[in-house]
Amino acid sequence: MSAAAVPVALSLFHTSFNILNTTLLMGFIAVIVKMVEWLVPAVVEEEAEIHEPQFLDVASLKYPQAGIKALTDESLRLLQNAAYKAVAHGLSVHRADLESDQKLKEILEYSEIIQIDIDRFYETRIKRIYGKILEYATQLQSKHTLDEEAIEDIRNILLADRMLVQVVKQMKPLHENVAEFMASDNKAIRREYNVLRRRILKVVRMIHRIGVSKELGEYLEKLKNQRLKAEQLDVLVTGRVDKLVLEGEISDEMATSLMNDSVEAARVARKLVDVATLLYKPKDVQMDVIDEHEAEAVQDIKMQAESADYRDIEMPPVVDDEEVSRES
Repeated sequence: MSAAAVPVALSLFHTSFNILNTTLLMGFIAVIVKMVEWLVPAVVEEEAEIHEPQFLDVASLKYPQAGIKALTDESLRLLQNAAYKAVAHGLSVHRADLESDQKLKEILEYSEIIQIDIDRFYETRIKRIYGKILEYATQLQSKHTLDEEAIEDIRNILLADRMLVQVVKQMKPLHENVAEFMASDNKAIRREYNVLRRRILKVVRMIHRIGVSKELGEYLEKLKNQRLKAEQLDVLVTGRVDKLVLEGEISDEMATSLMNDSVEAARVARKLVDVATLLYKPKDVQMDVIDEHEAEAVQDIKMQAESADYRDIEMPPVVDDEEVSRES
């Protein structure tokens, strides 16, 4: 065989081999697929449960104050459950520890990193409820001619919910840096981030205790003090970061993260205080007004009964309290 024929012969052999090999394997495709599926089983991602509102019932829309009460209750539920978990876990603290009598300093000293996907959490636990609150408020205002006080109540509720959503979204970068620097060997940066965590968690713990306390006014005053203290978290304004860098306790990269996160932590703390202040009230005025409206409706029925057959009487709508339950 001449030297010129060698490349041609190799090409023919290679092509023939590939064709023959492919033809033989085609008969075993089903077997190969089963073998691959057995060796590498498919990972089925569990579909996340989308949380739904509990208090936004249609019956409450029939009375303006009942609707406002439903909006308030749903917003408080969002604050005390979903947002509470997002902030606590975002700062790597379990809610059970936060609800205990243990000091925050001790909790933070021994806490471990808690992994939480803030984006996924928002999509499944908050976004739909927030959207339903907005929709419910729109329906309530379109069905009734509200006075200025009622309009202001609804506006405050929606403002509180918007700030609550902002808080949850602000937790994403804060959570990432907290997780990073908690694992750092640098004691100074761990200490500084614990200061940020402690200030926010103190507000969160206080807000949670409002829900089970009769001393609402006292807790609201304490929250106002926490809002003032939150201003001191900005390490650039206080000059804290300059001292840490000059003394060589933290690197320039750490200083940059700390400056940004201290501002965000201050905003989160202030917004949480504002949300609680807007949603909680010393007296449940809304429920009192509902009771007055129901009493008037009953009186109207009695008056109708004196001059008409009971079958012609239009009964007022009734809110079934047993169908509405709070999330524990």
